[in-house]
Amino acid sequence: MNMKAKDLMRRDVVTCRHDVRLDIAARAMRERDCGAVPVVDRDGRLVGMITDRDICMAALTKGKRLDEILVEPVMTNSPRYCRPDDSIAEVLLVMREGQVRRFPIVQDERRVVGIISMNDLARQADRELTGAVQQQVGTGAVMRTLATICAHQRQSAVQS
Repeated sequence: MNMKAKDLMRRDVVTCRHDVRLDIAARAMRERDCGAVPVVDRDGRLVGMITDRDICMAALTKGKRLDEILVEPVMTNSPRYCRPDDSIAEVLLVMREGQVRRFPIVQDERRVVGIISMNDLARQADRELTGAVQQQVGTGAVMRTLATICAHQRQSAVQS
C-alpha cells in the first residue's frame, strides 16, 4: 500500500478569511497551537496561507497594530497544496520545491480538507524507524526535505 496525503493529513484544520484582521489569525493560531493557517475567500476556497512569521514581519514593518492590518496583503498568495490522493512522495516534493513546512490539502474547488506539516511526516518516519509500521515515508526522504526547507535563502545584510 502506498501512503497518500489523506493518510497523514490532519482533518481538523482552522482557516481564516482573507478579509479578517491579523489579530484574528494570530488568535486562531494561538488557540490551535499552530504556526500557519490556510486563508480562504468568501466561498471557502483556498487563496493563501498566513504564518506566524508573516504576522510578526507585518507588525514590524507596517508600524500598525495587528487589529489594523488585514490578512490579505500579508498572506502568501498562490499557496502550494496537494490533493488527498497524492502520494507522500509528491507531498515531500512539494514541500522541498516550495521550502514550506506545512501546507493544505484541498479537494473540489480548492476547498481545504486537511493540512500536512513536517511534524506529521517526522512522526510517521519515527514510527517507521522504530518498526511499528511498514515503511512508507522513509527517514531519508524526510531528512532531505527538512534540510531543503531549512536552507537559508539569500538575504541582504541587516542594517542597524
